[in-house]
Parts: sequence; C-alpha cells; structure tokens
Amino acid sequence: MVLFRNNFALSRDVANMFTSFQASTALLDPAENPKLFKSLLTVIIKDVVEGDKKEIVKEFSSKFSQIVSDEREGNFISVLHASQLTVIPWPVIQSRPFYTLFSRLRNLLFKQPTTHASAGEFLLTLKTLMAKLKAQDWGAIDQNLTKHRVASLMSTLPRGMATGFSELDPEREELKNLDNQTIIPWGDDSRDIVFCLSKSADDRAASLLKLANAWKNDAARHDLDELAQHIDKLVSARLCHIREWIQVNTARFPTDSAEIRSLKSAFQDSEELLRAGVQACRVDCSTCRLPCLLPRAHESPDHNCQTSHQCLATCEYLDEHDQEEETLCGLPAGHAGRHLCDPTAHSCGEPCALSSHRGCQINCMKVPGHPADEGHLCSARNHQCGKKCDLQNVPVINSDGSKASFSCPNYCVAAFDEEHGAHVCAERLACPIKCQLCSRLCTMGDHLHGMVDDEPHLCRLEHACSHECESQGICEIRTEPRSVETTFTGVHENFQFTKYTQIANRLRCAITIPPGELKHPGAHTHSTAAIVFHFCETKCENCGYICHLPLNHPQREHETKHGSMQNTAWAVEGNADAVVEVQGRKYAARDSGTPHICSSVCSQLGRHAHIDYCRTQTGVCKGDEFMHIRERMLPNPDRPKDWISHKLFWARIGFKDPYSIGEQAEFAKCDVQCPGKEHEGTATAPARPSECILPIFHPPQPLDWTGVGNGYVSADGHAFNCVNPNNLRQAFHVIFALDRSGSMWEADRMPLPNTPSTSLIARYNNNRFGAVLSALHGFWISRSTTGSARRDAYSVIVFNASAETVISNDFTSTPDQLLRRIVDTDTDGGTNFDVVLRTAQNAMENYWTNDRAPVIIFLSDGECNLTETVMYDLCNRAVARGKALSFHAVSFGELVWSQSLRRMVEIAEEVAKTAPKDPLAPYLVPCGYTDAMDTIKLAETFLNIADSLRRPKASLMRA
Repeated sequence: MVLFRNNFALSRDVANMFTSFQASTALLDPAENPKLFKSLLTVIIKDVVEGDKKEIVKEFSSKFSQIVSDEREGNFISVLHASQLTVIPWPVIQSRPFYTLFSRLRNLLFKQPTTHASAGEFLLTLKTLMAKLKAQDWGAIDQNLTKHRVASLMSTLPRGMATGFSELDPEREELKNLDNQTIIPWGDDSRDIVFCLSKSADDRAASLLKLANAWKNDAARHDLDELAQHIDKLVSARLCHIREWIQVNTARFPTDSAEIRSLKSAFQDSEELLRAGVQACRVDCSTCRLPCLLPRAHESPDHNCQTSHQCLATCEYLDEHDQEEETLCGLPAGHAGRHLCDPTAHSCGEPCALSSHRGCQINCMKVPGHPADEGHLCSARNHQCGKKCDLQNVPVINSDGSKASFSCPNYCVAAFDEEHGAHVCAERLACPIKCQLCSRLCTMGDHLHGMVDDEPHLCRLEHACSHECESQGICEIRTEPRSVETTFTGVHENFQFTKYTQIANRLRCAITIPPGELKHPGAHTHSTAAIVFHFCETKCENCGYICHLPLNHPQREHETKHGSMQNTAWAVEGNADAVVEVQGRKYAARDSGTPHICSSVCSQLGRHAHIDYCRTQTGVCKGDEFMHIRERMLPNPDRPKDWISHKLFWARIGFKDPYSIGEQAEFAKCDVQCPGKEHEGTATAPARPSECILPIFHPPQPLDWTGVGNGYVSADGHAFNCVNPNNLRQAFHVIFALDRSGSMWEADRMPLPNTPSTSLIARYNNNRFGAVLSALHGFWISRSTTGSARRDAYSVIVFNASAETVISNDFTSTPDQLLRRIVDTDTDGGTNFDVVLRTAQNAMENYWTNDRAPVIIFLSDGECNLTETVMYDLCNRAVARGKALSFHAVSFGELVWSQSLRRMVEIAEEVAKTAPKDPLAPYLVPCGYTDAMDTIKLAETFLNIADSLRRPKASLMRA
C-alpha cells in the first residue's frame, strides 16, 4: 500500500500533482517486474471537515477518472497500482475520528495480498529498486536482484568453503538464509576444520599437513588410505553445507540465468581447488621410503613425507646392546629388511653393488665376512631403473586456452634388471597433466598417453562452455551510471552530473560440454530454453540506448528507456550569442546535450519544436508537422534545417515516443504564450502561463476568428483562452493626428496588402495616406474586444495647413465604422504643425477624464517647422490635469524632414518626467519616435502592448 498525503489546497490541481507518476509509466513495466506494482494507492486529504468529505472524494474521483480517460490503458493507476485506488478524507487533528481512522488503514493494508515471503526479501527488493531509479536503469528488477544475490554469495563463497562461516572477525558468523536470517544447520562435526583454497604451494602443503596431523601424528607412517577416507568425509560434509547454503539462497531465482550458472561454476572451481589441495602425492619421499605427503601434482621436484625420515623401530640385535638402553633403528623410515641401528655394526656394511640405482639402501646387509664372490647387496626390495620418466616436454593446453609444456619430475621405478620399453615413474596408472577444460587432473589411466600427438587431457566430467553466445542479437543490456564527477563544460557554465549509458553484453554459452568431449554439439547460445531471447540491435541515435524488444520484433517502432543524450548538441535560434535556459542551466549553440535524457528533456522544455536537417533539395518546405528555418543556425550552419514537431521527431528516429498521451497532446500545440502580466509568478504564487490553443506551426488566425470563444486572438495570429491583456491595462483617450497634406499623396508607402480593408482604402488613397489608414485600422482591430464595450476612446484629427476633427471621443464604433468615416479624405495643401497641436490640445481637454490616459499619435511626413512653446503648452496642460501625455511621432517621409517630429517627442519626454505618479496607471506608456509605420503592429509600437511572448527556440539535435 502506498500512502500519498495531500493538502486540500493542492487537490484542485491533482492532474499536475501526478504528472511525474504518469511519466513513469513509460519507464516501469509491471510485466517485467511481476512482484512489483501491486500496491493500493491511498490518497489521504488532510484537515477535511465532516461537511466537505463527500464533495472532496467526488472531486478527486472525477479528476482521476479524467486521467484514466485521457491516458487510456497507459494511466498510472492501472499500470503502477493494478487499478487499485482509494481516496480518504482525513479529519483535523485532535478530533476523535483523526485517531480512529488509523484502524481503517490497518485493515486496508492487511487485505493486500502478500508479494514477498520475508522482510529481508522485501528490503532487498526495495533497496535494489531505489538503486535502479538512481541509476536510471529501467530493466527488469528480477535480473538485478539475481545479480545482487549472486554477487553477495560469490563474495562469501571462498571464506565459506574454507571455514564454513561467512565472517571470522570480530567473531565467527554462521552461513544464513539471506532472506530471513535463519542459520544453515551443520550436518556433521567439521565446523572447526579449515581448508585451504589458496593456489600457493606452501599454503596448500601446510594445510594438508595440518589436516593429516589432526588425524594422526606423522600421518605418513600410517595407512594413507584411511587418511584419504577421513579427509574425504570432511570435504564432503563441507561441500554439502555450502551446497545447502547456495540452494536456500538461490531457490527463488531463475536457475537458467547467467548469474546462477556463473555461481555454480565458481562453486565447482572451488570444489576442484579444495579437493586438489587435500589429495596426497604418495610417491616415495626423496629422503626416506615413506609416501610423500605434499599435495598431489606439487611443483617441487622433491617429495617429502613431512616426518623426521627416521625409522622409529628398535634395532633387532638387542643382545648385542646394553639391555637398559633402547637402541633405535638407524635406517631411513619405510626401509625394507631388518631394523639395524648401524649397518656396519651388525652386517657387512660395505657399499651395495647396486648403489647407483634409485631405491638402494646403500649398505650391504649380508653377514659380516660373507664370501666376496657373492657380491654386496642391500635389503632394498627393488633397485629401480632411475632414469627420468619419459613424459617430458609434452605440449599441453591450459583451461584458459593458453599453451604450455609439461615434464614429469619423477623417475622410472621399473627394476633395473627387467626389460622395459618405456621409463615410467610410480604414477604409471595416472596422468599428472591437468584437464584442458578445468583444474582437475586428467583421469586417463595411462601415465604416458600425453605423448601421443593431439591426445586430449580430460577429467571425464561435464564442463561449462567458455565460448560466447554466437546468435544474432544482443544477449544482455546493462545500464551503467557514470560517476557524479562527470563534468559538463559549456560556453556559459560548468557543472557536474551523472551520465547514463548502456552496454550490450555477449553472455557465455549455457550448453555444457559432455564428459570426455572438448566441445558440445550445436551452436553456442546463452540459454538452454527452447526459445532463446535476444534483444534487437538498433540503438537510439541520440543517447545510444538499445531497443529492448526481441530481435526481429513485429512492432514498427523500436522501444527503449533512453539515457544521456551523448550524441547531441544544442541548436539555438538566433545569433552565436543566443542562450536557452533549461532547468536553471544555460546552454549555447553546440553545447553538448549529454546532461539531458531523451525521455525527460521534452518535459523540461514544455511545448517545443525539434530541429532536423531539411529533407528537400530546394529548401522550400512547409507542412503541419514541419517548417523551414530560413536563418543559418549552428551547428553546421551551411546545412538547411527545419523546425519539426515532437511527433515527427520520434517518427523519424524510429523509436516509440516515451512520453504520456497527455504530454504528447501538449507538445503538439503552439508554444507561444500570452504576454499578460497576470500570468507571471509572484513571491507567493507560481507562474501560470496561458499558451496558444492552436497546433504547432499553425497559420496566423484573423483577429475576429470566432473559434477562440471567450478568449482572444493576438495581433500576430495566436489564439488564447484568457482575457485579452489589452482589456486589463490602462484605458486611453487616443488622439490620432493624420497628415493629409499634398506630400502624403506620394505612393512610396501603400496600404497593407491582403487585408479585409485593403481594397476599400486603395480605392480612395493608394498612397502614403492609405498606408496610414491601413496601420490605423490594424491598431483599432488589435485594441478591439469581443463581447464587451471598448474601453479606449478615439479622436481623429486630419490636417494640412488647417486642422479638422472628424471623430471625437468615440468608444462605441467598430474598426470598420471608424475607417469608413475617414477613408475618403483627400490629400492636398501645405502643413501646419502648430494648428494641429492646438486642436489636439482642445480635444484632450474637452474630453478629459481620469479614467483614460491621454495618448497622441502624430503621423506625418514631417515637412513642417515646429513652434516649441505650442508643444510645451500641450504637454504641460496634461501634467496639470494629473497625467503625463504619451506622445508618439511616426514619420512617413524622408529622414531629413524628421527633425520637427523628433523634437516633439523630446519635449513630451522632458515634461513627462515632471508628472506625479498616477496610481491608476503604474505602467507608464512611454513616448517614442518611429521612422515608418510598418504594419498593423501600431499597438505594440506605441502603447507597449506586445504581441504574444515567444520563448527562445532551441533543440538538441545529432551532433
């Protein structure tokens, strides 16, 4: 059960609260993790009074139903919680129900089915899941749990094999079931025995001697068959104990996994090493005649019985010695014949005639003074040939595949006087060479079989194949988080981050090699299952993550979880100094995209477009999902590029879109925002931007488009479901002073083409004055409102040598009605700025109201002189009334004639600085001068009413 506590104040935005939950459904797959994602999601809304309970539950249930409807089968409640959800309104603290409601949680918890048999199992699962989330590893958790368990067992295995315990310091710790911490019971009394798994010859020899002496002192003087049986019993008990420990701790994991196979292989290798270290050599000691007690196949050429080498029997000639003194035999231990304290005292003692042969006991054992022709002969049972064993310089292949040669260090034991075709040592019935596939000894019963060309050395047991799987596809995908010390170095900042990458692994072959064979039949494959799974080999071109679907999958799109976008770089709209900010980090063009992840960067960008290289030869392309970029852009500025939609981006790279259905729908919309200040964040509330409701790359909509409902269309054609910010700003009395002198008849400026008013204006004034009217009409439209009265009042004065007010303080007429009242104005005569300024002052004062700030927009070609006192009078009268005059001059003529217009603006700005601050209009509309009226953007130019806000466009693209 998952408890999610929530404040009621936040509950009204529950869809946003669970955005991250929904995003994780694309990453976490319940099918790959059968023991996870079974919990009941319990949403607790705290501090709810009794009367609000039903309404709150209804509201939450409604919003969750909407999430399910939008995301369909991919909703996080179905995917991550097996469709289990309950909403509990929790009473206020210190009320009785606050405490009694805990029993309900208890009952809900106890009704949930058990998914983990023990707390230890659950703890390991939870820790592994947290580690995987940190590492951005979205693969099956069972695979990681298996690896973790095997790694734990492998680290303990050597100590367990040697001692039977998992720890020795500071005190011995028993081997346990790692899930429930129960002790693995001992089956015998071998718990105090320590075996040696070291490969050091000295360590192994010392360990074997310790085991032998623990059985009987000077073990070589006793029956070594009994010693071998004793040690084999101890070894078998230890191996049984370790097998039980491994079985208990791997029972719940798949037996066919590569990790379990590697554990079994490691156990077999340890068993081989342990057994090899407790098998005695048994060849005659180099000093005496006792069997060698060094480990079999020891490297030393000398054999050692690990005793004093002295015979411990009493001299048989007791009657020749003082009866009170025991006289020991002076011959080497294990000698043949009678026990003599001194061969020269009780026998001939002369050197044996065969003393040059191995096995000779040196002194003649015949009676003193025996006939010389009988020859001198010791009591040795056999005088050996003594030549080097024929097994010399034999080429061998080690278990790791390397080549070497072997030479037997022993000598021929055949009688010197017997005919023998080969010189063979005492191990004539055993091959001393190790198996080519493991560390056991070859079990061939012929000591010299290795002298036959290409004769293999094998131990007659099954072996694990050491080859890699050779099937097409990828056996295993491993996710690797690099160190947090990975450093990003960009143009604007450096920082550390965690880099996530994937590695494709070839697993070892799972087919065992039959006994007596060097290889198994058939191909190498990493699983013994009837159908062996291999991953698709396709990689995401941006992050390098591998498709996790089967090889040759039928799905059209590849799928993966995605990682660090190491193959990308930032492309930023604008010049080389352009910057984009993502998650508080600043990036410039060509900065690496490695700190970001394919499956999250789009969420961080919000509504956005991607960039790709243009796929047409002409560079002229436009569609619903793409738009050509006309500017040169880094990287590779000479290659034409396109803005492409989020949908088209994922379609082109061939991978399934990892974002939720809701996010995909959001990314498909235009990324332009309403400029209203009411959407900006404050110290106590986050920003709530209002974004265009139209699709990305949409054509501009007309200002009177009805599809926007109660919203509005901006001057640049974007539609918003909010109040036009123009309607929330200060209202104005805008006085237009339009130059209709003869020079305005020139046709170097003409009405804006392709607008509803173009033909009407051009019919009467297809000239500079027509351009003024076109801009004026666009201004009126941009300031118009839908469904409510206009707040601005308009007055229009046309002038040449005289001035005429044709519209006075109008705030009811439509833009078209206003245009028709002035469209047929003639252009002729001279120009008099003083007259029109006085007329404008009269209009301002006659219709003055504190609800509307005065604005004069003066449009002229500037071919007239200015009396400055007239301009000062106009501006000062506005200040005297309590508001500064916002004066804008627009020149439609040559620059040489613009001096008078510029001076008007300078005077207006000078006087405006002396005006008191207007509490009703905190945002002062500044004065300004413009060389030419460009288009219908008069509102933006003069009244600081901006078009839609455009964030800097940027995208990560293949570097």
